[in-house]
Amino acid sequence: SLKEEYENDRSLGKLDIFMAEVQNDPEGKTKSFLDLESIRPLELTAGDLCLGNYIVIDPATSKQTPDVVAINYFEIYNHIPVSIEILAKKQTSFQTCVDVLKLAEEKRCKFIFVESNGYQYELCTWLEHICTLHNLTHIEIVPFYSTKNKTQRLIKFFYSWIANEIRTTHRTHTLVKSQATAFDFTKTDNIDDIIDSMDMGLRVCRDHREAIISEYLDFLNTAPTDTSYLTVQIEQLTSF
Repeated sequence: SLKEEYENDRSLGKLDIFMAEVQNDPEGKTKSFLDLESIRPLELTAGDLCLGNYIVIDPATSKQTPDVVAINYFEIYNHIPVSIEILAKKQTSFQTCVDVLKLAEEKRCKFIFVESNGYQYELCTWLEHICTLHNLTHIEIVPFYSTKNKTQRLIKFFYSWIANEIRTTHRTHTLVKSQATAFDFTKTDNIDDIIDSMDMGLRVCRDHREAIISEYLDFLNTAPTDTSYLTVQIEQLTSF
């Protein structure tokens, strides 16, 4: 079994992954085989055409872990997801809902994707309940599921980031790069909330790009332009 795994990783040019995950090679840190310094933030201009937008949420694991809730707002340019804004902090599910709805209002964003493995699905329930309560029918809450092998997923994300299959901006680049540089895939206690939300944003775009793009213009034309009523409702939620 080990030999088969070795040959498979070697044939894919990913022998470093095998050495790190199976052989526990201490040199198998992100910075030892990935040139993160070569990645540059995307410079957006007024002439760039946004094809769609969406929000992803990576809920924190628990109060005891150093992970925080990561809310990542993406826009799509040239069919590539671009991280525009990241909110990352330790907070309750209720406050997360408030922050996400504020962001969705500000960015006129229809789709909110929530990592929903296990108990994390509860955040979908919170958001759906609040949207129903306040008749926010133009917002769609979508549960999103991840595989258990997080390390493998994040390594694939790093390669995709280097290949410009997903981009950061000046506003988000330092946050992502800092966490990516510190990531050690020989360990299981990495702080990875932000890079996990980046990986999720990439997979969401791959799986749902058609729907996000096709509904974007329709949403801009049909969604309420005067959102002052929503601002009042969110303020009421905050003081609840």
